[in-house]
Amino acid sequence: MLTYYKAIVIPTIDYCSTIWGMSAQTYLDRVQSPLSFFIRILKGRVPSLKVLSNEEISKKFNLQPFKTRNTLQDLTFVYKCVNGCYRPADLSALFAIQGGQAKLSIRKTDILHVPYFRLNILQRGFLYRIPKFVNDDDNITDAMFSMSYAVYRKFVTLYLQDKPP
Repeated sequence: MLTYYKAIVIPTIDYCSTIWGMSAQTYLDRVQSPLSFFIRILKGRVPSLKVLSNEEISKKFNLQPFKTRNTLQDLTFVYKCVNGCYRPADLSALFAIQGGQAKLSIRKTDILHVPYFRLNILQRGFLYRIPKFVNDDDNITDAMFSMSYAVYRKFVTLYLQDKPP
């Protein structure tokens, strides 16, 4: 059952979540419901899990909440764009690097350019959401420019698990 959930349900939910992750919070909450449903089924079928909370079961089976998975995919996407892993130059151009890696030549300390949007719906979009998250967290910013992809992905996964919501 766990294999089915990880093989069928999670990829379906995560497909293009970088793009549709800008939806309203009510719709994003609905995406979390399959995980809650799956945990309820597990509690019903495995007697030893009935005493555990949903968070404990999620950690035991390494089932990340949607928000964490979405953030991981966003950070992976921007890492690949910034480091030239995507062939079309248009994708790499989405995230303009300001002042290079040193952060010394400019007054503003942001590494990635964050476009200014007045509308709330555009501020939830990935062109605003991802650079803002990267700029606000120095650990992610440093890791993005100093690690290979596999090491970066593992670091971000562990970092997001330990970070409070």
